Amino acid sequence: MELDSEQQAIVDYNGGSQVVIAGPGSGKTRTLVAKAEKLWAENRDIICLTFTRSAAKEMRDRMPGIEARTIHSYCHGVVGWTGNYGEMLDTVLHAEEVGRLKDRFEFVLVDEIQDLTEVQWKVVTSLVGRYLFAVGDPYQSIYGWNGALGGRIVGKLDKFGCKKFYLHNNYRSCPGIIKMLEGIYRRNLVSKNVKENGLTAVLVRTRRKLRELAGLLESEGIGFTVRYAANEFGRPREKFCGSDRLRLMTCHCSKGLEFDKVILYSWSPEPWGEIGGLRYPSTEETNLEYVSIARASKEFYYVNGNYNNELLEVLSG
Repeated sequence: MELDSEQQAIVDYNGGSQVVIAGPGSGKTRTLVAKAEKLWAENRDIICLTFTRSAAKEMRDRMPGIEARTIHSYCHGVVGWTGNYGEMLDTVLHAEEVGRLKDRFEFVLVDEIQDLTEVQWKVVTSLVGRYLFAVGDPYQSIYGWNGALGGRIVGKLDKFGCKKFYLHNNYRSCPGIIKMLEGIYRRNLVSKNVKENGLTAVLVRTRRKLRELAGLLESEGIGFTVRYAANEFGRPREKFCGSDRLRLMTCHCSKGLEFDKVILYSWSPEPWGEIGGLRYPSTEETNLEYVSIARASKEFYYVNGNYNNELLEVLSG
């Protein structure tokens, strides 16, 4: 596995706990796997915790015998709980507090660290015997509505003693897409490659808009595949409607995916939101726009839902 200089420095570091702030398309999973491989080769006692089964499977395929699981799967194995995820985590945490949770690992490696909730953070850190290796991107935190710590995780990692590392090289998007991302958050990202797969995605903000969009394309005789978000225990569902080259999904459901062309349909984030009559800076909505743009390798478009002809023109272009 060939690494760039930033990735190699992260893998080679032997000074203790680390947190990697990874820009979009920067190879954070590659770096996490390489770190795990190095520790595994050194016969270190490690566990890898992820949010997706596919990421955990990739690690197990590369390192047969490694403890690599989703956070949910690990906690389920500890207490045998099959009910509500939040209640299960509370049960695991209680087990740790009363001294019944004995598992400790020299290294705990965690992916998507910004998506941890407060209780998940406590469960994860309770497993750390010596060092924590965390990878994530606070600027792509889009699950605050579900309790994710988002940017607040950085302060917790500082207190935990994690040394910060950064990944700036983008191996997905062209310079034009990088310029758009830098216009939202100045991070000194650098385009190093354009990853092409021949796919186009139309992203929307809500499930209601997804149904509206699917109906529009069906009426025009345009084939597509629609992707629906998973529940907390399952996998995303896909429905084939005539073509797998055009994908429809919500912005949240697109996280982690890549497309040549991305169209953000009928939504643009407002700089301010409102709850109960109180206005607040809409950072998470901005993050969601950032995530949406970062899915694109070559082209990105905003299309207003009131101008369906514009959408059809972009799709045919």
